[in-house]
Amino acid sequence: MTNFESFTTDNPDVAQNISEDLLKSVEVTLTVDEQQKMKFIFNATYDENDIPLSVTESYLIGKFEITTSVERSTSEISFDQSFTSDDANIISSHFDSDGTFNYETFNENFNSEEEFPGSQTIVDASNVWVAVGNLKLQGVANWEGLRNAEGEFEDVETEQDFYEEMANVMNENVDMYVKYNDTNEIIAASEFYALERTDDYGSYWDFSMRMKFADGSYMDESFFTEDNFAEFVQEAEDFITTMETNYGLTPQ
Repeated sequence: MTNFESFTTDNPDVAQNISEDLLKSVEVTLTVDEQQKMKFIFNATYDENDIPLSVTESYLIGKFEITTSVERSTSEISFDQSFTSDDANIISSHFDSDGTFNYETFNENFNSEEEFPGSQTIVDASNVWVAVGNLKLQGVANWEGLRNAEGEFEDVETEQDFYEEMANVMNENVDMYVKYNDTNEIIAASEFYALERTDDYGSYWDFSMRMKFADGSYMDESFFTEDNFAEFVQEAEDFITTMETNYGLTPQ
């Protein structure tokens, strides 16, 4: 074990007892016959209240590496996870949000008695993505814009008008993408739209989302019909076979 460093805090929001030791860094290595088999790395930084500003953990096992990191400031928080083989992405994810994350505001909002979390005003915008191999699914949301969109519905008179305006609001504040992970090139982008549905009780208006590709084609909810979904399952099975072949991984 090397690079061990810690400190003692008496902040009651952190320490379960009168005081508590907090870890700043450590490295633990497992070596067999002078060959590294496994390594664990931990690093953390803290603010003046002894609240973590960043925490990173990495596990290295042979050619594989699993890393988790969390960072925050008074205006942004982020969370990342990755599973790689020789630096090639197997699966990774990311989340970040812009907003107000100072110590007082954080405590006030999360200790409030608001029944609906969406009514709290900590988060203004979010960015989330998951990458599997070289494909990435990303979602970006402007929560502040959605909270302030109430005025857009003042002149709505019909059900059709309502869902058409709802689609407009979503298009202005929410984006989803399918991308190539290595170049960040967009393969397809989301588009919200209003539509009229029909069931056994009659017709009604609703809104939905579809993915629009560069050639103008769409993938909408009809993709999940019985025939198309069967093809999707086959593609997933082919992907798992590729994972087993390339990385020696067998999903449980």
